[in-house]
Parts: sequence; C-alpha cells; structure tokens
Amino acid sequence: MDAGASWNIDRTRLPDGGTNLVRLSVMGVPDANDTLFSGENLVSTHDPHRLVALTVVAGSPQSALQQYDLYRQALENSHSRKPLYVLPAFLTSADQGKLAFALASILGLTYSQGTFFYYKPADPLASPVKLANGLLNSIQALTEHDGLVSEIMERVDAQIARIGLRDAIQILTEYYSTIPDGNTQLDEELRELKRLVRNYAEDLRRFSEFNVGLNGRPARQQSTR
Repeated sequence: MDAGASWNIDRTRLPDGGTNLVRLSVMGVPDANDTLFSGENLVSTHDPHRLVALTVVAGSPQSALQQYDLYRQALENSHSRKPLYVLPAFLTSADQGKLAFALASILGLTYSQGTFFYYKPADPLASPVKLANGLLNSIQALTEHDGLVSEIMERVDAQIARIGLRDAIQILTEYYSTIPDGNTQLDEELRELKRLVRNYAEDLRRFSEFNVGLNGRPARQQSTR
C-alpha cells in the first residue's frame, strides 16, 4: 500500500526544500531468512499468503502539507463549537504560548508594523497572520491559538536543527541576558518571556551535554548558516 497520495507536501514550505526528508522502505515476507527477495529491510510476517510493502517518508511538519491551510481553518472553525482536545499533552498552556511568541520573535518568525504584531507563515506567498494590537494582546492572541503555537514550535525545532545547538543556545542567551529594569506590566511580561527562554535554553544545554556524553562529540557544533 502506498500512502504517498495522502501525504502531498509543498516543498517550498520546508526550510531546506525537503532535502533532509528520510525515506524508508520495508518489505514484509513470510520468512525473511528464506525468500526470493533480497535487501536489508526485510521482515518476517509469518503470513504465507501475503506480501507487504511499506514506504515511509519522515521529516516534514504538518504545516508543509499542501492542504494545511484548509485543515487549519477547519480546525479553527470546530474550536468554536466543541472542544477537540481533552488530554493535557495536547492543550496549549499560557507558558507554552508565551515561549512560542518569544522564540518566534527571536528567530524572525514574527514582526511588528506600527503597534500590530504579525506572524510570518513558512510559505513566503502566504499572507501574514495578524495577531493583535500591542505586545501583551499579541502574546495573549497567540496563546489562545493552539495550532499556531504548535506550528511555531515545529519551525523553531527545524531552525535549531539547521543552525546547530551551540549557535542556537548563544542566540537565546543573548536574548535573555538583556534584562528590563522597569516596573510596568510590559516590563514584567518581558522578564517572564526571558525566564521562559532561559529555561528552554537550559533544556537545550542539557540535551547537548547528554549528546556529547553519548557520542563523544558535540551535536552539530558547527553552524551551517
């Protein structure tokens, strides 16, 4: 069975044009040790009447699907009528939304025009998504948009994988090292964003240290920019 038709992606929505996609093919035969087929990816199914061929292409976020905009619109329309998620793992918390906003700002996925903030989709031909008027309102608007938060975090992961952990940690460190010293609500919100980014950077550091210990060398220490 070939599921390729249901996984129709737009490669222009991928940062690398899809060059990092991984294709894996597996053939299921009655007995992998006694078969006319050759190859490394043979598995035994112990079914004497059937052959199974499976091809998987991995490495693309759902935002690269050609019909993604329609799927997202349908999801947003359904949100207003009934809850779609009941498990905590699928719900966007306020902190997740704030972290997504901060990371998107750091990595250039959002921009401001006047007092309004906008999100730039992965597709350069797609229209920007208006968040809200003012920083605080824009953070709140993004937090309430589950699909957009997930999309941003996927793009953040992809950018970090592309530039390397060391460079990503340095960029994040430069952001949270500049601390606002005011006492306004905006200053407090900015400090909260920086705290969340600092915690995120610490998670990346722990992952990098673990990877060094596991492989004996840093993970993607050299930037590919």
